[in-house]
Amino acid sequence: MTPEKLVKELKQACPAGLKSVILYGSAAAGDRVEKKSDYNVLVVTEDLGLGTLNAISKAVSAWAKAGNPAPMLFTKERLAQATDVFPIELLDIRECHTVLHGEDLVEGLEIDTKNLRLEIEHQLRGQLIRLRQSYLLTQGKPRAVADLMTQSLSTFLVLFRAALRLFEQEVPQKKWKLSKN
Repeated sequence: MTPEKLVKELKQACPAGLKSVILYGSAAAGDRVEKKSDYNVLVVTEDLGLGTLNAISKAVSAWAKAGNPAPMLFTKERLAQATDVFPIELLDIRECHTVLHGEDLVEGLEIDTKNLRLEIEHQLRGQLIRLRQSYLLTQGKPRAVADLMTQSLSTFLVLFRAALRLFEQEVPQKKWKLSKN
């Protein structure tokens, strides 16, 4: 399922309550890999009550069956209030996104770097714990360790890019740079 088809189905399911659908992640950054990368979307609705959730659930189920994560759901108010607890994610989205429907509700989000530093530290420490746990399960077998490192790379790249934001105004959005060589 394409992001455009998801938007069409969401608009049919929730015509008055759908405020914004925003594409972010590798597709918005331009480094999506066909058949390997998924599409990430942020959906903002008027409310997040059971009526709205039930209305959009069929479209979201089809989206997930196509191999994509379920959308992040917010109301306008909850999105504005989430900047203190999701600074990494919201900075990534704010800096590189495409509005597929409605208003651009992430462009003006104000995110305090104090909250960014705390989330980076929390996420890095948590990832290190999970990496050690997973390493134990590899029993030190080289192929299993290599697979573990490969699987962990994407998460650490996100966190390293977030850490760069503490020191730089602009950080690269693409995970890798394609060369013509």
